[in-house]
Amino acid sequence: VFVTVTTLDHGLKRSLEPRAPSPWSRLKAMEQDKALKIPRLAPWTGGAGFVYTVDLGDGKTVDTRFNYSHRDRSFYTDSNLGVLNKVEDIDASIALNCGRATLSLYGKNLLNQVQFGGDTQLPASLGGGTFSPLAKGRVVGIELQTSFQ
Repeated sequence: VFVTVTTLDHGLKRSLEPRAPSPWSRLKAMEQDKALKIPRLAPWTGGAGFVYTVDLGDGKTVDTRFNYSHRDRSFYTDSNLGVLNKVEDIDASIALNCGRATLSLYGKNLLNQVQFGGDTQLPASLGGGTFSPLAKGRVVGIELQTSFQ
């Protein structure tokens, strides 16, 4: 069982909730919240890419892949203090597929943009600042996949 009472009467508020903020300060806080942007909602995101395969015969192919993506800057925290940066991202690869084995040359985050998965505000007891785990920068590599079936 519970009871909820809401009032704008300051005297009654003191009797019901002696330590709570005044009704007027609650309304002011609600107005301030209305001015904030919705967190984690980037105004624009999008991407495009392609995969193109060339048949070399005898079960061999060359596969190329290219992906581009974009995300606008957006707020991360409810208070709008944490921010996710705008990101432009390009990934690409070219692979020689020989049936049981595939040799690939690939690149991820080719523009080497700073990307992080959050921007959490830390309390003063932890020194303040933010906790923002970073994603890897540019990664270029060669990969050999094989099947033993």
